[in-house]
Amino acid sequence: MVGIAVLGIVANVLAMLRLRQGGKALKIQTVMLHLLEDVLGWTAVLVVGIVLIFKDIHILDPPLSLLIIVYVQLNLIRNLKKTFKLLLQGVPEDLSIISLENKIRNIEGVLSIHHTHAWSLDGEHHILTTHVVIGPHAAKKDIVRIKEQVRKLGLSQNVQHITIEIEFADEECLLSTLTVNFRKSLFLLKSFF
Repeated sequence: MVGIAVLGIVANVLAMLRLRQGGKALKIQTVMLHLLEDVLGWTAVLVVGIVLIFKDIHILDPPLSLLIIVYVQLNLIRNLKKTFKLLLQGVPEDLSIISLENKIRNIEGVLSIHHTHAWSLDGEHHILTTHVVIGPHAAKKDIVRIKEQVRKLGLSQNVQHITIEIEFADEECLLSTLTVNFRKSLFLLKSFF
């Protein structure tokens, strides 16, 4: 029993070390957690096996199993929260939209920024969409420069895919119109009930 436990621990630790090089994606973290659970299980088998060689204490197995179950359940809840955040397209924890918006506003030629949204595909690859308002007389070279600077700012904050909608100051944003119409509809619906 002790030999098999040592073999199980070594195999799972080697797999964890190899997998650790794969990145920080949620799926990799989940597999790492599973391997860690296996290491804990084999460690419990090893401890009980060694104790049983010297003393006849059979009660050790259930308490160690319960401790492992509690640890696994706590990590399961933590991973479920992360998974739900991904599914609901929550803002990644390592990305500050406010900071990024402030930096974009400081780019020469940018008048304002709105409708900025960020989410993650897998906890590692982030996506950003934003509307950048520029002056009505901006040239194509100004637009290209602004887009490039926004992309560089995004990459500096671990955003791999950025969609930038350029709007001129004298242009009305379609989303603003939709938002106003949606709010009016909600108001009418509330007043009806």
